[in-house]
Amino acid sequence: MAVLGLASALAAIALPSSTQTSEIAAVLLVGSLASLAGHGWGLAIVVLAELVLLGRLMPLIVYHWPPTPAVRWAATLALAGAAPSVLLIRHALADAVVLCVGTRSGLAHSLGIASGAALAAWLMIMPLM
Repeated sequence: MAVLGLASALAAIALPSSTQTSEIAAVLLVGSLASLAGHGWGLAIVVLAELVLLGRLMPLIVYHWPPTPAVRWAATLALAGAAPSVLLIRHALADAVVLCVGTRSGLAHSLGIASGAALAAWLMIMPLM
């Protein structure tokens, strides 16, 4: 997952800065490197940053934004690298709750995952509006 995040971040950095993907890619790059180094919090950062990146890139590709084929390939590669993070959202939210709360208590864990899922859905839908 960290290697895909790293590839996705490097592809997203190449996109024009007006899409604000370079900032998201920088966070994704830090999370990927931390995950490759063995830090537990890296996966949570990678998955959440990739969800934000998906939310920013999806409307751009759908609405025929990329002006050149090279930019279109970079955006498509960034999307392809970020797509598997949707499958790991549950584990990443559980890790994020442990990072914020400190323990895996039942109620805090359930509330954290539910609120994180709502936040992730909002971050993906917000650019479409």
